[in-house]
Amino acid sequence: RLNADDQCTGFIVQLPLPAAVDTHAVLERIDPAKDADGLHPANLGRMLLGMDGPRPCTPRGIIALLRHHDIELRGAQVCVIGCGLTVGRPLSMMLTDPSLHATVTLCNEATPNVAAHTRVADVVVSAAGVAHLVRPSWIRPSAVVLSVGLTRTVEGVLGDVHPDVTDVASFVAPPVGGVGPMT
Repeated sequence: RLNADDQCTGFIVQLPLPAAVDTHAVLERIDPAKDADGLHPANLGRMLLGMDGPRPCTPRGIIALLRHHDIELRGAQVCVIGCGLTVGRPLSMMLTDPSLHATVTLCNEATPNVAAHTRVADVVVSAAGVAHLVRPSWIRPSAVVLSVGLTRTVEGVLGDVHPDVTDVASFVAPPVGGVGPMT
């Protein structure tokens, strides 16, 4: 529903929206004060400027999970795989905020040799939505790995990170039961 100010009221927006729907037009109609996900352009701008305001929930959950496990982010090399609006792009901005000061590499489907970027990372966050994209050979020993992206298959729900990554990494947040409950 739209109120007199042409803003959406009384419903929840869950991304991604169907391809036929203009996501940006929908996000612009959300009342910025009621934007629980921090995806209204005004709230994203406030985040970029380091101002108070709502932050996207999944990146907030990722940072909370890392803090809970005492993962040092200041000066850490972080590789974020996936540059979507709900996780990758906002997470990369949040991690470079002066309060965290991580060094971030943001990879997408056009990034050549993503494995080269993950092999030097202290922390790898995969939010690409590609089942078992991140392989053990991509991870340096003792790295922290978070599997955020999900793919539904006939076998069930699979994460971006191959299960054998647990043999290499010092900590792996699983795709189901990791970041999700905090989001």
